[in-house]
Amino acid sequence: TANAASLSVNVTTPLSTSISSSYTTSPIAGAAYTVNALINGSVATGTPRTGTLSLVETIGTGADAVTNTLANVDVSTAPNASGYYALTVAGGLTAGAHALSVVYSGDANYATSKQTLSTVTARLQTTYVNTSYSTMPIVGSNYTVSASVGGILTTGVARTGTLSLVETVAGVATTLTSVDLTVPPPASGYYALTVT
Repeated sequence: TANAASLSVNVTTPLSTSISSSYTTSPIAGAAYTVNALINGSVATGTPRTGTLSLVETIGTGADAVTNTLANVDVSTAPNASGYYALTVAGGLTAGAHALSVVYSGDANYATSKQTLSTVTARLQTTYVNTSYSTMPIVGSNYTVSASVGGILTTGVARTGTLSLVETVAGVATTLTSVDLTVPPPASGYYALTVT
């Protein structure tokens, strides 16, 4: 007769994890954006966590939803003194609302986890226009409005677009002249909007 042998199999359940994070819900569009994230849960002696921690954006809903990874870090690298990892989107977020999540990939010893962030709405910097001009031009002569664009500049992000002189007659707007803001203004900071 054959002898029966018994086997003892130990199945290890990955340790649970969760995520806490610190972030602003109203960043400046185009400015570097950082979510500081912490992985919570017990860490087994001699078994550090591995895997990645990612900042993910979901666009759309249901079957049409698309996810994009905006930033990630290797959790085997050291976090800051408070235990947080910095997930930084160097180029910032586009203007508007963003559905973001922080996701820990998990590994053989630690379970995956996810935190859905509150809606983050990136806003444009506020601008204003200063002008200097004559209210009594001579008919048939060149007419100039000197104009500058003010407001806080996002670090490393120059203004683009156009600055225009517009005339509105009977509800119809006509652009008389424009300047390209990628061209630096004179030393005074004012562009010359000249109608010839």
